[in-house]
Amino acid sequence: MATIPLTINDPPVTVDVNGSAFINQTLSGYMILTVQNLSPSRAQVLYSSGGSTPQPIDIPGGENAPYIVIQDWRADNLTVINVSPQDGTQVKVGIYGLGTPTTELYPGVTTTLDQYQSAGTKTQSQFMALQLAAPGSSQTALFFVFSVGKPVAYALNVNDPSGFPPGYITTPNNQTRIVNNWQGRNLFVINTSTDTGPREVRLDSL
Repeated sequence: MATIPLTINDPPVTVDVNGSAFINQTLSGYMILTVQNLSPSRAQVLYSSGGSTPQPIDIPGGENAPYIVIQDWRADNLTVINVSPQDGTQVKVGIYGLGTPTTELYPGVTTTLDQYQSAGTKTQSQFMALQLAAPGSSQTALFFVFSVGKPVAYALNVNDPSGFPPGYITTPNNQTRIVNNWQGRNLFVINTSTDTGPREVRLDSL
């Protein structure tokens, strides 16, 4: 089966059974790998980097939210193989990291992000408030936030966190506010929601 190239911060690619997705060089620093099951049957993938032992991800059928892996692959390659037991089981695979944003995130200005668009800025060396929102929507909204240390995955409009894939910070509300001092580092936010509704992000000084 075909090997499909992965591009950082691009929309995810669809991988059939026995197919794979591959990136020759990841970033040096923590990244987020996403795997979404598109089928009603159970999906299983294996991911590996630099000749390491392949690690499995099992995703129940009908699971709409992507499973995530947060890891530093140290600028090495990364391969994801769809080894699902049932033919026709498709998965979507994406890779995300601290990169060049689609648009500038100006402090005090609400910025609209379409699906897989990103916003970023160099923060101030003080506490700031980052707001993520899905205005007027009850659909699950997903945001990945990259800056100092490990990235954080946020999921809005999640009423039952126990049934949601692990690794996300969830809220039942359609917005959330994060107060942090990003120490003058770059801040990068990307809308990775699985639906195409617009999302909003805003950064304010405190």
